[in-house]
Amino acid sequence: MGQLVSQCLFFNAANLTKSGALDELRVYTSLDSPDIICICETFAHSDISSAELSLNGNYTVFRRDRTHSTGGGVCILLRISLACKIVGISSSSEVLAVDVFLDDSPLRIICAYSTPSGSSVELRDGVSMLCASLEKLLIVEWPSIIVGDFNLPRIDWKNLQHPGSSNRDQIFLDFCILNGLHQLVDLPTRPASGNLLDLLLTNHPDIVVGVQILPAPIRSDHLAISFLVDLCASHVTAAPLPDFRKGRYDLIAESLSELNWGRSTETQLLDVIQSWGVALSTGRNVHCVYFDFTKAFDRVHHGRLLSKLSALGVRQSIVDWIRAYLSDRQFIVKVKNSFSPPPPVPVAYHKDPYWAHFSGRCMS
Repeated sequence: MGQLVSQCLFFNAANLTKSGALDELRVYTSLDSPDIICICETFAHSDISSAELSLNGNYTVFRRDRTHSTGGGVCILLRISLACKIVGISSSSEVLAVDVFLDDSPLRIICAYSTPSGSSVELRDGVSMLCASLEKLLIVEWPSIIVGDFNLPRIDWKNLQHPGSSNRDQIFLDFCILNGLHQLVDLPTRPASGNLLDLLLTNHPDIVVGVQILPAPIRSDHLAISFLVDLCASHVTAAPLPDFRKGRYDLIAESLSELNWGRSTETQLLDVIQSWGVALSTGRNVHCVYFDFTKAFDRVHHGRLLSKLSALGVRQSIVDWIRAYLSDRQFIVKVKNSFSPPPPVPVAYHKDPYWAHFSGRCMS
């Protein structure tokens, strides 16, 4: 059986450096002893040493202070006995990640903060950059947990929707959906406003148990999120990442070149079903590659999609083929015998600057 990490804790400190705050946290940890503590809005700065934040030397301190202005800041405190490693990331967003090794099983802990201050454009761009940073951190073969105050109270996490036309809300919601993240907090975390601001996200919801909303260990206008992490090997398996470098692109190109693109969709569908049926009835394997271009022209950021495909190892010739498919598209409306002028199809980044989801599997 793997180790059970007791009382992982996250809270918005609303200034960890205020009078008496660190003393209050020391008392709390001496009584409750959580293994992992994530904190945002620490307000920490260069005059506050990591030794002060280590709570009498009981925790290893990882921190990211805000340097361009006062306030903000995130930190992760890990029980000194835990093996861990900082995860490097180049980003201006307030995000921090650490890999923790529990009985040799890795777990990625990510702590983030998204400010509610700024113009609508600044807030949208800030969430876009934060999501881009988080997405990079999620590209690992072991479970990841994200905690943070994201200041997105309008998102309905039960129905995965939000009112209005906020790009900021939609960008973050789409990021969570497209990366398979589950949001596990269902109660308000800021009592004064009744808003759910502090989130607990994971791509392995089976490892997170006992989620509770509790008073913060120090004076704060936010409540804390307490939870347990169970990394028992019997039910936690790493999510496999497809290795597109192993794809048989020569066979894919050959098959594509043999298609009669002038035929109707219905004819193509009947033909492929017939081919699959013959293969299965004769005991042969059927390998499929799916390219999902759902809403490709009004929702997907084309540049980021192509960059992500290249980063995943998709051969350049295939990336170029997809680029050609997405470029210089036009549409025509026919009414009886009349045709509209062929205006170009608008590309997605004029509307929603966020990552696209590309899923597929190539089998060698």
